[in-house]
Amino acid sequence: TDEEGNARGSLRSIDCYHVGNALAQLDDILIKYGGHAGAGGLSIEAPNLPLLRRRLSRAFEATREGIPTETLNIDVVMSLPELTLDFAYQLQRLEPFGAGNPQPIFASQDLTLASVAKVDQRGRHRRLTVQDRERNRQTIYWWSSADLALPEGRFDIAYTIEVSSYRDQQSLQLSFVDWQQREAPPT
Repeated sequence: TDEEGNARGSLRSIDCYHVGNALAQLDDILIKYGGHAGAGGLSIEAPNLPLLRRRLSRAFEATREGIPTETLNIDVVMSLPELTLDFAYQLQRLEPFGAGNPQPIFASQDLTLASVAKVDQRGRHRRLTVQDRERNRQTIYWWSSADLALPEGRFDIAYTIEVSSYRDQQSLQLSFVDWQQREAPPT
């Protein structure tokens, strides 16, 4: 908020949602606003912030038709034996990753969970060991996952690939993105 009691903020959107259209529905309570398909900005009297939250939520809800609710673009499907430190070094040559050059997302299919371990003292993060039908294994780190359900049965998993440096040792690091059930666990 500024000295006059006005709050300012910005919004970011997914590709197929037009933030500017949502803000236009709120012009009666906004001091000023502007936006386009991907982003917008606004200013409002600070006492109207609760009203903004309610109305903006309704505007989002009213215009969400056609927006994919769950989309994940997989760049490459790989087998577990293909995941090597050498491959991660080659991938580093594509950096830096960002808005114009997104980090590739990889996937491996038809896996089971071989083991799970917590990797920090507070138990917030987990290290999953996944296994394919040929018993090849790979470790995937799942950050901030303590309260989330683990994959069960046979599943596909999506992840990013990086080179990790710890105590002057470099290693392959896979970081969890998402998973989907392939086959339910036996009952």
